[in-house]
Amino acid sequence: MTRGIDRAICAASLVVALLALFAAVRWTREHPWPMWFDEANYVIQVFDDRQAFLRGGPIALLKSLVFADSVRPPAYRALAAPIAAATLPSLTLLRMLALGVTMAALVLLWRACRAVASLPSSLLATAMVFATPGVLASGAWYGTEYPLMFAIAWLLHAIVRRSPVGVAGAMALGLLAKTTFVFIGAPAMLLALIAGRHDPKEIRRLLIASACGVIVALSWWGWHVASGLEFAQYGRTYQRAAIAAPLSFPAFGTKLRILILGIGIPFVVAIALLLLRRAEAMSSEARRAVLVATAAVVPLVLVAMLSPVFVLRHFAPALLALALPLAVMLDRARPAIRVAVATLALIQGATIGASLPQVDHTDWTRLRDVIPEPSPRIAFLGGWPSLSQPEIRYDFMRDGKGDVAATWLWRSDEGEIDWATAMREVMRSDAVLVIPPAALLTRTDYERQDNLHNAELISRVRATGAFEEAVPFRIGTLEPVDALLFKHLR
Repeated sequence: MTRGIDRAICAASLVVALLALFAAVRWTREHPWPMWFDEANYVIQVFDDRQAFLRGGPIALLKSLVFADSVRPPAYRALAAPIAAATLPSLTLLRMLALGVTMAALVLLWRACRAVASLPSSLLATAMVFATPGVLASGAWYGTEYPLMFAIAWLLHAIVRRSPVGVAGAMALGLLAKTTFVFIGAPAMLLALIAGRHDPKEIRRLLIASACGVIVALSWWGWHVASGLEFAQYGRTYQRAAIAAPLSFPAFGTKLRILILGIGIPFVVAIALLLLRRAEAMSSEARRAVLVATAAVVPLVLVAMLSPVFVLRHFAPALLALALPLAVMLDRARPAIRVAVATLALIQGATIGASLPQVDHTDWTRLRDVIPEPSPRIAFLGGWPSLSQPEIRYDFMRDGKGDVAATWLWRSDEGEIDWATAMREVMRSDAVLVIPPAALLTRTDYERQDNLHNAELISRVRATGAFEEAVPFRIGTLEPVDALLFKHLR
């Protein structure tokens, strides 16, 4: 009977992983344009890296990786650099890279679990973390998270399997992937050192390996430590995305809901089932793995809970480490509990697609039909999903035939609008795009306030006599609106 349950759990694990993979591919296909301005920013930077390579070869590309972006560690671009050197990468190709690296991370994670748990438990635990909405979304788009997840899995694998070379590589990659790795890698290494405190050779190996990784990471951080840390703090406290009264009970309730949905309700129930039982003795290796993995998860989630901004993808990669304690607990669970967890995992896999975020987007290449110049200047005013400089630039740059200077004339967190500066930019622009004053946006207060001066700008643009009468230009898919597009009379 036990053997039959093991086979069933292995089969269920593979089904869950395939369902999650299918959901990830389908999600990205449903969003053929960049998701949020972030992804557009990341892809544009890869385009810039390619231009650097075409101008000056590998040395220029290396300089671009180190110096072009002074606030974001460059691993997300470095892994894409060979592709950028060979061809102008499409968004689909970059997302395939991200998903492929994420799958490789899962293989490492599974191997880490196999060191302390059986094959069925390791497979199910790995499939479960892959099918969490936060992890799946982080690995399916082209962002800064996919190298971070590989670094986390690599570090856990290296610690559990006692590989100093792996520790050095994981530390270097993690620090070059995202600043938040500090809250994952450092606690995990600290617990590994504590667990090996009776073995001086083990401690020495871990310390030397960690130091080597840090030295490699200084190739970027040595130049950008101030700007990198400042940007990390900016992201943690970003005013427009901040939750009001972040340390209040209502805010904690909101964050807890986001965390539960980011893990998935079926998986939260599964974890509860595994925890609501008498603890059994673990081997020293299993205990060490569980402690290290717990240390990799808890600090970053706690920092996020105490921060004004609580964005799932900021901490979701750390959830990968849950696989180790899940695998160990599954090995010690009764057969009925293991079957129940596998069933919940199948439910999660079957419904994961509905848990992934639906993102608004716009096909900005349609602007070329109105503005035929290869590198036009466009000014815009108003807040609306998918209306941002990088998203507009992406569609002008993605075929390598041009660029666009897109300027947001004013945003509400800048204070009072400076009309003299705004109108100077208007007069220099080939076109002006304005959200109509009558449009209603059911999102954040900031986005609604971004539209306070739209009617005034429309009046001022018309008063110049330098622009054609506005034509409607459809923006968005989930919350569409017909923006007003004024073309300069030239």
